[in-house]
Amino acid sequence: MKRIFVFLLILSVAFQLSAESKKYYNNKKLINTMYVNSLEGLKVRDTPNLSGKRICGLVNALPVKIIEIGNETEIDGIKDNWVKILIPAYEWESENPEYGWVFGGYLSENKIKYNLNSPIDIKNLLMSKGWIDEKYSALLKTFSIDGTFEFSKLAAGGGDTGNFSVKDINTLVIKGNFYDEYGKSTEYTNTLSLKVINENRIQINGDYYVPYIDALSYPLETGNHQIIDFIYGDYEGKSIYEFIFLKNPYSHVYTEKEKKEVADKLIKYGVDASGTEYEKSYDVYWSSIIK
Repeated sequence: MKRIFVFLLILSVAFQLSAESKKYYNNKKLINTMYVNSLEGLKVRDTPNLSGKRICGLVNALPVKIIEIGNETEIDGIKDNWVKILIPAYEWESENPEYGWVFGGYLSENKIKYNLNSPIDIKNLLMSKGWIDEKYSALLKTFSIDGTFEFSKLAAGGGDTGNFSVKDINTLVIKGNFYDEYGKSTEYTNTLSLKVINENRIQINGDYYVPYIDALSYPLETGNHQIIDFIYGDYEGKSIYEFIFLKNPYSHVYTEKEKKEVADKLIKYGVDASGTEYEKSYDVYWSSIIK
């Protein structure tokens, strides 16, 4: 009788734990991707507790690859689990995948829409992808999570670099230097008009910009091409697997070999391939890592 009681108790606890973490599973399979749901961002730690060392921060609405579900805890009055994730590839120190822990109370299964009335979330949107002027005249704007920016002229070389802030929903402030082959200019501060049309189209000082990615800027074998910086946004409602092979500033038609190389990188970086021709390859790769 005692053994039966212990067995039932264990079974009850197991069922309870399963119910508490059910948001992370679909048909008993761990969900591929969830989204940061915190306007102020989310800390990634090296261990599943608040005393863990901070590894990096994640901006609101950022998709993250789920690896493992840890113990339940309560933070900010929210009961949820610690979740092991694949750290975004731009934070890796090498080409080797790196992992960390976040509190699942600030993760959502559904894609988070940016609050376009919030300067903080507009900043998050700017950082979610690279932007190129709509007429593809090769002026690229990138905004980084550390508050730095770069406006580069792809064909001619040179550009601007420095720090940026979103003063309000219609004002972008940049403080930086112009640079070219002759060196840097003296530091300047510019206040630019800003208008977000939607998540895939913005206007800066009257010029329109759309998402940009170019997987051909550097040799694919090195892993250091621009794809690593811009893989975490929504690209005109498409997955990047669709977007990257349809649009590029050089009208390049990708070979099948190039497509496979790019897709293999995206899979390794944890970019969900659901609904694309690379879904099976994605599942095979991650099934060897997620047990």
